[in-house]
Amino acid sequence: MKASDYNRIIRSLLKDEFELIRECKDGDLTAEFRHKKCGHCFTRTAQEIAYNGLRCNRCYGLSREETLYNLQEQQALEIYDKCMKKLGPGYEVKGDTSSLDNEIEVVRVGKDYFIIKIDDLLNDRNLPEYLIHCTLKEKSVQMQILQNFVKPRYELLSDFSSLDDIISVRDNNAEKILKVTVKDLLVQ
Repeated sequence: MKASDYNRIIRSLLKDEFELIRECKDGDLTAEFRHKKCGHCFTRTAQEIAYNGLRCNRCYGLSREETLYNLQEQQALEIYDKCMKKLGPGYEVKGDTSSLDNEIEVVRVGKDYFIIKIDDLLNDRNLPEYLIHCTLKEKSVQMQILQNFVKPRYELLSDFSSLDDIISVRDNNAEKILKVTVKDLLVQ
C-alpha cells in the first residue's frame, strides 16, 4: 500500500475526536494526531493503527514505553529548571539534562562558557570562580555587616569567621574575582 492509501484510511477513522497534524509519507508511515478532547499530540505508525485502532493514550492509558519516555522528559525539564534557578539570570544551559551525570554547557550571555557535570553544578562542586555567588544564598550576619563597610563596587562571595580569613570578593568594576583578607578589604 502507498502512503496516500494509508492517509485515506486514517482520515476515515478520525471522526470528530482527532485532528490529523501530519500525514504519512512514502518511506515514513507515521502520522501525527491531536486529540480534540484533551489536546494531547501523539504519533502512530500505520501498523499500530491497524492493530490497535486510533485512541488517545493520555485519556485511555499510555503504553509502558510511552510512560517511561514521558517520565524521562519530565525529569529532564525538572533538572533544567533546577540548573536555571541555581544559575540565575544571564546564563543559558545547553545540552541533555535528562540525568544528573550528564555534562552541560553553561553560557554566560555575552561572555564565556564552561562545561560542567549537572550534579557538580547543583551541589556546588568544581564551579568557576565567577559562579561562587550562586552558591551563597543567605549571607551571614557578619557578611551583611561587612558589606555595609566595603565600597559598593565589591560584592562578598564567601563567608568568614575572623578578620584574617581570606575571602572571595567580586570587583564589579573590573569584573574580577579577588582573594583578599577581611582586614585588607576594610582598609581599601
